Amino acid sequence: MDLTQLANLGEFIGGVAVLVTLIYLAVQVRQNTQTLRRSNARQTSLQNSDALRGWADSSELLVGGFHRLPDMTPAERLRFNLIWIIWMQGTGQTFEDERNGVQDPGFSRPYRLFLRGLLATPEGRDWWWQLKDYFDPRFQEEMQKMATDGSEELATAARGFFNLGGPGAPGPRPRAPLRPRKNRGRRELGS
Repeated sequence: MDLTQLANLGEFIGGVAVLVTLIYLAVQVRQNTQTLRRSNARQTSLQNSDALRGWADSSELLVGGFHRLPDMTPAERLRFNLIWIIWMQGTGQTFEDERNGVQDPGFSRPYRLFLRGLLATPEGRDWWWQLKDYFDPRFQEEMQKMATDGSEELATAARGFFNLGGPGAPGPRPRAPLRPRKNRGRRELGS
């Protein structure tokens, strides 16, 4: 084997090593991206859990909903606004993560439907226009797109969900009366 053949062999082995390294790096980047997406989804879930706990603590305020805004005391209005602003800022971050590829595509669909429904109501739309400057410009653009969607089906669903009334809004569902459960062969305590 002369020097030229050794050089060619060395070049071939070097090329194979570079190819193996590139494949390894591609696999590592893919695994890292998947891990980052799972981590973001987990973080979003935790943020939503915290938000829902806050909503539960303020359920009477939220049940009154957007149609009660003019009648709220300043303290109620502040709480109401803060609850929604905090949740919507987290949602805006979810949208940004999805745009940047660190959140699975389609992950934000339920949030978009929820916000689209909110914007389909006059009260929700008015609230948004009053407070939109608290949000990132890209989130404002997203909200503007959703506001012009025009889907009546979403508007009807939102009016029912947010208890906002209006044409076509379903009223509260009647609850079935609670009935005592029959003792199915189980012994009662103390008997």
